[in-house]
Amino acid sequence: MTEPLLSVITPVYNGEKYIEECIASILRQSYTNIEYIIINDGSTDKTKEIIKKYKKNIKIINQNNMGQVKTLNKGWNMSKGKYLTYLSADDILDSKCYEEIIAFLEKNMNIIMAFPKNHLIDENSKIIKKDVCPEFSFYDTLVRQECKIGAGAIFRKQIFQKYGR
Repeated sequence: MTEPLLSVITPVYNGEKYIEECIASILRQSYTNIEYIIINDGSTDKTKEIIKKYKKNIKIINQNNMGQVKTLNKGWNMSKGKYLTYLSADDILDSKCYEEIIAFLEKNMNIIMAFPKNHLIDENSKIIKKDVCPEFSFYDTLVRQECKIGAGAIFRKQIFQKYGR
């Protein structure tokens, strides 16, 4: 049985300091059926040159600055995966993150999104606080407009197509 395709979007704007570590954390995932798209959102630093080194492993799009939301929607609209996610250019993931979440979602078809525990890291990627994401609260998301889901959240593309953007 083939693993379902996961589409990962990394929007980046002036991310030269962290983007390589972000890319490495995606490329070292134990889950291998990944479509990885980096959208350079008008960076004026060395981001473009850095991501160009990875063009064999990822799809790269360079564009004028549109902002994170429009950039993510653009990436997700063009993606081919059954599952969608994003990783900010200054975030990194544990190597088993995607494998565990996809396995969970595949076993639980009634769940539309899952996300891992998140740790707060400093500029050297040293953990300074563990488990910073609280349990998901529909009430907080809907009523208080507080969405506290951290890096690594994966959701079903069919939900994005029906309700997203």
